[in-house]
Amino acid sequence: MPFAFEKLEVYQKAISFADRVCTASEKFPRGYGFLVDQLNRAALSIAANIAEGNGRFTKPDRKNFFGIGLALLGFIFFPILGFGDAKYQPAVTH
Repeated sequence: MPFAFEKLEVYQKAISFADRVCTASEKFPRGYGFLVDQLNRAALSIAANIAEGNGRFTKPDRKNFFGIGLALLGFIFFPILGFGDAKYQPAVTH
């Protein structure tokens, strides 16, 4: 029997987003494993916060977990956008 949160469109999109972040972070330059790990965990935490918030009984509790999930988006977008800007891309050495 599926959990109620699995039916939520926002949860399904969060899972899809986490997959896309994991795929995109694989292309980061060597030496950025610490950042890749943080991004992947943050992306998965968005879906986890949606799931946990959906299981809460009070509206303020749900709102808190959903807000944490939303805040994680800012943490994820900054490094990804930064790597898209040429001046922030590290030099690749062989």
